[in-house]
Amino acid sequence: MIERRVIFEIHRMADSGLSIRRIAKALHLDRQTVGKYPADPNPARATVVKPGKLDPFKDQIHNRQALNRIRLQEPKLADYDATVLKRRGHHD
Repeated sequence: MIERRVIFEIHRMADSGLSIRRIAKALHLDRQTVGKYPADPNPARATVVKPGKLDPFKDQIHNRQALNRIRLQEPKLADYDATVLKRRGHHD
């Protein structure tokens, strides 16, 4: 992206009636670059969506999450009334 002062200069020159070609030549810029700025002073940059580190494993993660949900529901479905006892002072 070009500097703000160059964008300001493009606007100043365009407001004074110079063509995009003349502005580009005077500022040593490409005509397409100069053409972007009179219409929109802050043109949007092209964004590139990079794949995440876990993208190759998303299917496995979703399958495992679904399996865990099923496992958590099984005791409820079987009317399982067990409690978890914690032993004091013992380390496993």
